[in-house]
Amino acid sequence: MKKTIISILFSFVCLFLCSCASKVPEHYIAFYLEAPKQTGTFDISKTFVVPVINKKIQVMRDPIFNIDAFSDCVVSQKYDPVLDVSVPGLFFRIKDEYSIRLNQVAARAEGRRFLLVADGKPLGFCVLKKNLTRNDLFFFIMTPAEGEERMKQLDDLCFELNSFILEFREYEENQ
Repeated sequence: MKKTIISILFSFVCLFLCSCASKVPEHYIAFYLEAPKQTGTFDISKTFVVPVINKKIQVMRDPIFNIDAFSDCVVSQKYDPVLDVSVPGLFFRIKDEYSIRLNQVAARAEGRRFLLVADGKPLGFCVLKKNLTRNDLFFFIMTPAEGEERMKQLDDLCFELNSFILEFREYEENQ
């Protein structure tokens, strides 16, 4: 009888502790690096189809940066000198400790793209340049909307991605 009571109490304590533990975030964000044009048969990569333009982009299998690298994102505009227009998109800030890795990747992968993927869906891309800094992570987001509707979609997406980042940060702090 005493063993039964102890085992029941132990079960309740375990149940209580498990329910208090923070749950693993269900959402993620990652930057995948576009695979080089010359990939071998045995190179490990995967393909995403970018929405709106329906372009296939082959990327390295593992992301270069995961959600733990991001500080936040903001809606921003980037001037395109070819089209002579400012294009809206998302600007990502990464944590300081990841800036060296960013510089190394950019130096080796100039002209290739980072593909922004959230929950397994490609959202847009950032073209890499040789001297890319943590202030240059501007992503062109693929959406068929224009004008005010596009800006509303970008604001909503930015809010959602920032909530993913915050949820992950809270999870990390509670571990």
